[in-house]
Amino acid sequence: MKRYKPVSIVLVVLLMVTMMTGCVNTTPSNNSTPSTPEVIFDAAQFPNWVETEGVWRTVNNGSFKEGAAYAPTPEDLASIMKLTSLTPTSRGFNDYLMVVLKDVDQQVDVVGEGNAHDGTVTVLVFGDRLLPKEESLGGHDQSLDRGYYNVGIATGYLNLGAISYGYGTHMFMTTEYTRGGSTRELTTEEVYLKDKGYKYVLGYDPLKRGDENRAVEAYGNLKFVCAVVIGTMDETAETKVTDKIYHENWVVAE
Repeated sequence: MKRYKPVSIVLVVLLMVTMMTGCVNTTPSNNSTPSTPEVIFDAAQFPNWVETEGVWRTVNNGSFKEGAAYAPTPEDLASIMKLTSLTPTSRGFNDYLMVVLKDVDQQVDVVGEGNAHDGTVTVLVFGDRLLPKEESLGGHDQSLDRGYYNVGIATGYLNLGAISYGYGTHMFMTTEYTRGGSTRELTTEEVYLKDKGYKYVLGYDPLKRGDENRAVEAYGNLKFVCAVVIGTMDETAETKVTDKIYHENWVVAE
């Protein structure tokens, strides 16, 4: 499997399109002299690139290169999270929060020894409307279908952003905090949300859950859903990428 070094999503896709389609624009800008060839973005080629490269498949534990040089750069991380923020959530509530862990000890604390290191970042995904109303400090109504939809599709966008920059991902629904036999006295929410002052801002707030800025307190209203480890795949990733048959499970309604 070919590996891309972490670069801009735009550069990755444009380079791919240039190689596969040779699609350029050479129309003279003033109808007299040829303009410099300009690459035309063709999003239709993106699905083919995803399937051909195979980096969209989650990699197995321990498949990330160690060393800070292989971790997502601050610029790449900011762009990945920006793409994630464009997720089309239910009614545009945007009611989730992602907490990025860069500290190695914190990452290992969540996903376990050997699953994260100085070459990775780990994103904790928290969602609203997943707690019973009586357990939500803000009294938010529980709506499991919409709540899980929002964090699910947001995680998908997060994965898409990561692979577009050449990184690999591994997703953990079962962490050191939820693993059977865990004796931890605190929850993921208590450790990584409580007393942090984190808030999430709603894109749409018809229920008036937020303040005047549509900001809502994170702790007490959000529930941990999953952790996503992001890093650079090592040279043996071709044998470590999850090797499953991905069937096309869809039909046209009759």
